[in-house]
Amino acid sequence: MSTTTGAFIAGGIAACGAVTVSHPFETVKVRLQLQGELQSSVNAPRKYKGVFHGVGVITKNEGVRGIFRGIGAAYLYQMVLNGCRLGFYEPLRKTMATAVFNDPNKQSLAVNVFSGATSGIIGAAAGSPMFLIKTRLQSYSPFLPAGTQHGYTSAVDGMRKIYAAEGVKGMYRGVEAVSVVSDNQTG
Repeated sequence: MSTTTGAFIAGGIAACGAVTVSHPFETVKVRLQLQGELQSSVNAPRKYKGVFHGVGVITKNEGVRGIFRGIGAAYLYQMVLNGCRLGFYEPLRKTMATAVFNDPNKQSLAVNVFSGATSGIIGAAAGSPMFLIKTRLQSYSPFLPAGTQHGYTSAVDGMRKIYAAEGVKGMYRGVEAVSVVSDNQTG
């Protein structure tokens, strides 16, 4: 197995371990951000009063499945995002070092920052459709709806429905912002 392939796989697997622990809190965060979105802020009821209250409310009303809604899309997103970050970094760094210094082993802060930012942007752009679907799955609640409810049954269902309604452009909605955020976190 090549180093690039190994880094891609290792990055994806490591990120999935982290997402398994953080996903319930991410679900609550999404719902906290969306509650009252479709109503005037004066009349909007506060269904989720904080992170731990939100975990309790979601688990009580929707069970463990509710708090882990969208975990499949989250795994796919993390595998693509972090796989690209780790998998593309070294090949990009070596290519740039060769182009600038004629030495693939030469270390340079500018080359390293460029390679890290570029690999992060590639990962964020490639994973953007899964992030969109993950967020929409997390926001869905049959008991306490927050924000627009899309009602996807799975990541594949979400992908089909977005593509049918909006085409490829719909799958990459917001990709520019995700790439900038990833660049700031990577570089």
